[in-house]
Amino acid sequence: MKQGIAVVVALMTASSAGLSRQALRPVSPPTITLVRTFVIGTALRGDNDLFGELSGARKLASGDIVAADDKADQLKLFDSAGHFVRIIGKDGDGPGDFRSVARLLPAGGDTIMVYDGIAGRVTGLDRKGTVLLLYKVAQPAPVPDPTSKRQPGSAWREMIGRFGNGHLLSSYRFAWITGPSSPSEIHSDTVAIDLSDQATSVRIGAVHGGETYRYRGGRSTFGGDVPFAPIAYLAVGRSSWFYAGGASGNIEQRDQRGKLQGTLHLALPSVSVTATDIANYRQQIIGHAGGPNAAELRSLYQGAADWLRYPAVMPVLDGLAVDDAGNVWARRFRNDTLPHDWYVVSPAGTAVGIATLRSSCRPTQITRAVLLATCTGDDDAPTVEMYRIVTPATR
Repeated sequence: MKQGIAVVVALMTASSAGLSRQALRPVSPPTITLVRTFVIGTALRGDNDLFGELSGARKLASGDIVAADDKADQLKLFDSAGHFVRIIGKDGDGPGDFRSVARLLPAGGDTIMVYDGIAGRVTGLDRKGTVLLLYKVAQPAPVPDPTSKRQPGSAWREMIGRFGNGHLLSSYRFAWITGPSSPSEIHSDTVAIDLSDQATSVRIGAVHGGETYRYRGGRSTFGGDVPFAPIAYLAVGRSSWFYAGGASGNIEQRDQRGKLQGTLHLALPSVSVTATDIANYRQQIIGHAGGPNAAELRSLYQGAADWLRYPAVMPVLDGLAVDDAGNVWARRFRNDTLPHDWYVVSPAGTAVGIATLRSSCRPTQITRAVLLATCTGDDDAPTVEMYRIVTPATR
């Protein structure tokens, strides 16, 4: 059920010592309707429409769609109607080859820009696969363990996005295993944010420190299978980036160097974690036990379920994106079996509207007219889906 949202804008001013706040009355934003126009990723058109593991998709100026298959280490190009055109790239180390296609970055026009997480480089290509740009992404120094001063045992780089001036925003998660004090590994981690160009990488701050039970992916800075745990998300606009911790409706806007520019606040109520929620979560964990060692695994998973700490309230937000107009899209946390509401707010704090998208879809690009998303179909196959954005002004 869609709710009205109240937006509080907190802006840093040059003359103030703190934050000046402007409170707006609760409003009922208009409904933004998403009309699906086509799906890529079904066997109806042949094997070239199928993906192993989608890491992103983008619409080019020509209308063509490029999709990144990180399992096959290649790109697939489709025309504006979703018909297959060609494969771009292959597994390898040469120019135009990929060790991974971890992230598609905005580049403008028909240029395709790919971040290769294994090779640690950015490649720019045209629609035929000709290399236009190739450079290594500078690696920052590791963060020492804050407690024992050891170097991190492992590190993960998450490429978040690319600014209009070509600079890249990344998050690094540096982790140390602190177990075995539980039925499963615990990691103590620090997440740092870095700004990179073709020559340098600069640490602009740490955004999180804490513990996680297990890790999961997504364009997040921190996340784990701690039950109902909030996950911090980052999203990049043309000249600034946004941060949502997930535990509240607060969304920070920061410049490229990390200076706070303002805070958007979505006044969304917290939802309590119930005994039924906990029971269902526990059953989900124990239900993973199977095979010849099912009894032993069931006992292990039961111990893990008993050990876990369950919060009192659910997260408020669990997704973040920025469209081409600079509007912020924030996903309201909800049971993954149900469609999710995306609250759309302008950088000035004006409520633009609420869009509903099924839970298995994550937007990869939002223009003024269309939303492109990577999704999971009914058969668990990865798909690319295009939606036309219909607002009251365009109906």
